Order: sequence, then structure tokens, then C-alpha cells
Amino acid sequence: MRLAIQCPSCKVRLKVEQRLLGKRVKCPGCAQPITLKVKQPKPKASAPDTKPPKSLRPDEPTLPTMEEGAETYGVKSSSTRSAQRDEPTESIQTPAMTPNPLPSPRPRRTNEPVVQRERKKKPIKQKEESATDRRWLLYSALLATMIPLVFSIFMGDSDVIERLERSLTENAGQLADLDADASMDDLINALPDQKLTGAHLSRQTWLHWVYAGASLVGFVGFYMLLFSNVQSARGLMIGSALFTATVGILLLLGFQWVTAFTAGTRIVPRGLIGLLFLVVKLIGYSYSAALDPGNGFISSMLGFTFGVGLCEEICKAIPVVVFLKESRQATWRTACLIGLASGVGFGVSEGIAYSADYYNGLMGLDIYLVRFISCVALHSAWAGGAAVLMYFNQSYLPGEAESWIDVLIGIAVYMGVAIVLHGLYDTLLKQEYEIGALVTAIASIGWFVFIIERIRDED
Repeated sequence: MRLAIQCPSCKVRLKVEQRLLGKRVKCPGCAQPITLKVKQPKPKASAPDTKPPKSLRPDEPTLPTMEEGAETYGVKSSSTRSAQRDEPTESIQTPAMTPNPLPSPRPRRTNEPVVQRERKKKPIKQKEESATDRRWLLYSALLATMIPLVFSIFMGDSDVIERLERSLTENAGQLADLDADASMDDLINALPDQKLTGAHLSRQTWLHWVYAGASLVGFVGFYMLLFSNVQSARGLMIGSALFTATVGILLLLGFQWVTAFTAGTRIVPRGLIGLLFLVVKLIGYSYSAALDPGNGFISSMLGFTFGVGLCEEICKAIPVVVFLKESRQATWRTACLIGLASGVGFGVSEGIAYSADYYNGLMGLDIYLVRFISCVALHSAWAGGAAVLMYFNQSYLPGEAESWIDVLIGIAVYMGVAIVLHGLYDTLLKQEYEIGALVTAIASIGWFVFIIERIRDED
């Protein structure tokens, strides 16, 4: 039961629990210690008096009531006053009893909402600046990967004929017993260290696998570090690179094997099987035209574009197609990262094959740097750009398109530029237009940058 009392100092009317009567407490209004005493209510009083005391001004708010258990409003007496009195004091809790409570002892800051809005804007601005820095770091790194290509064109020593003549002259005594019809492998194996004079690695070495592993870890790790905010893409990137480096290369070799096996075979095209057969024959003809040293620029360009470029870009696009069809939360950034990783896997695997067949024991260090740095970056840029375009043209993907004609149109839409740049780069190298190949490589990086920046502007 609560009883009404009045402070003798400030005349504030309070309500307290009956068990607190007789105890000395501090008044919440004037902070003066008082002894809780109450007069017996008059019998004629039918309702509690709700009017404020005469000592208060009309506009002066009343104090809250005092209740037990509300610790937030407890008041403790000062050490000086409690030392002057023998009776202990207890704190009184007062919840709100009127719609106009007293103001808080600490003034409320009127600019607090503004401070909160500024704190929310600052991380967003920092996030945008960080994303911009990461993009330009990616662009700069891709351009820097062209340095080995520049070095090989202007300062590299890749003349195999000159290196072979020097080796024959310097090791004439050791090669005297070699048969006249011996192969190049027999000649190299008979030389000291199993390599030509000036060659970087021996013929039977496995060191090019170390270069391949360093390239794979370096490129994929760099992309992961650069796009650390896309956490879900890490496993997909590794799986994409490994898939393209193995299954993708095997699929490309399968195309080449079928092309060679069906050489000279004629079949009337009927249905889907006939269409696939014609595609394989076209690829086979394109490969032959690309590799024939007697063909001119136009024939070689058609061959590298519809043979090498088309097949390799399709193989690199397989992980992207699977990801876009299976994932319901795909974004263009994730698709781009998967495409970049797929290009890395293909470029590294291709570098292993070329090193074992054409470089080991014959070529200098510069060609290895070009193959495992510059070429890997180019494959990555071509596949990454195509992956972004595939994301925005998913209606042309296999399984989504209405017919195979739409699929072919889709390939031309999101892979056409990458296929043409790929074929042009290989053709210029074959025709020994090294400067043109360098310009094409830089243009490939610029095409990738253009796609990303255009999408960023639209976002």
C-alpha cells in the first residue's frame, strides 16, 4: 500500500510504500534528507487531490511517484550529509506519474541524428573508394603482365636456328656419331644438359610445372585478394581454374582428335548429329588453315578465329555457363571472377603443353615468362569479359535459348569480340608482326576494362 506525503522543504507531494515510513531518505525534488511521516487521511476525503501544491507555479511540472524496485531513479545522499546524520538513508525510485516528466540531468544532444547519418555515410564512401582502387589495381596489374611480351619482342633471344647452329659448332665432337636422320629430340638429348646453347631448360625437365603452379597460384590468389568481398566466389574460382586446366584442355584435344579422325569423311548433314559434324569439320579446316605455314594473313586469320579462338573460348566458357544455370544468386562480379579463373586455368595448362613440346631444350627464359604471365593474363581477360557479357545475355545460353540458332547468335554476341581478338593475336604472331600482336594484346586488356567500367556506370 502506498501513502501520500509532502516534503517539508520543497512541498513536493510524493507517494511511498508503507514499509518505508519512519525511515530517512533524500527527497528527489530538493535533495534534502527527510523523515518519511504521513498524517492520517481525513474521513471526508473521497478522492485524492490531483491539483498541484500552491507553492508550485502553474507551469511547473510535478515530480514522479516513488516506487520500490525501479533502480534507474534511485538517489543516494552525499558523503558529507550522510556523515552528519546517524540514521541510514535509502534510495527511492520514482517512475513517471505525469505526462510531463522532469528533464534528464544530462541535456539531450539535439544534433545526435545528424551525427548518426554522418557515421552511416562515411563507411559507404570508403567502400566505394576501396572498390574503385581495387578495380584500377586490377587494370594496372593486367597491363603490367604485358611487360614480358614487350621484353621478348624487343630484347628477347628466341632465334632457334641461330641457337641450333651454335650448338652444332660447339659440340661437333659429341654429335659425330649421331645418325643423319636423327630427330630433333635425339639431337638435343645428345647435347650437354640436354638443351641447345642458350636454352633455359633441358629437354627432360619438369621445372616448367613449377612455373605453371606459380602462375596458377599467383593469378588466382591475386584475384581472390583483390575481390576479397566476394567470399562465395573463392571455391568457385579454384574449381573453375582446375576444371578448365584439365577437362577443358581434354575437350579441346578431343575436338582436334575428332577433326583429324574424320578427315576425308563425307556425310550428309541430318538433324543435330549432322550439324555437329559440320561444326567439327569447320573447326578441322580452320585448324589446318591456321597451322599451314604457306597460308597468307587472311587464311590464317580465318583459321585462328574459327578454329583456335572459337574452340578455346567455348572451353573456357563452360564453367561460367554451369554457374549461371545452377546459381540463383549469381551476380556479374561473380561471373567475371569465374571467367577470369577459367582463363587462368586454360592459359596455365596450355603453357605446360607448349613447354613440353616446343620450349624445353630449345627456347630461352623470355618465352616462358610470356607463356606463363602474358598469355595467361590474355586468356583471363578474354574469358572474364565474355563471362560478364554472358551474364547479361543469359537468354542465349544452352537450355535457355529456344533453338540452336539462338545459341549460335549468343556465342557471337558475348564471345565474338574475344574470339576475334584471340584469332588476330595468334595470326600476327604467326606472320611475325610482333608489334601488331602487342597492340592487340593491349587492346584486349582495354576491351575488358571498357566492359567493366561501362557496367559500373550503368549501376
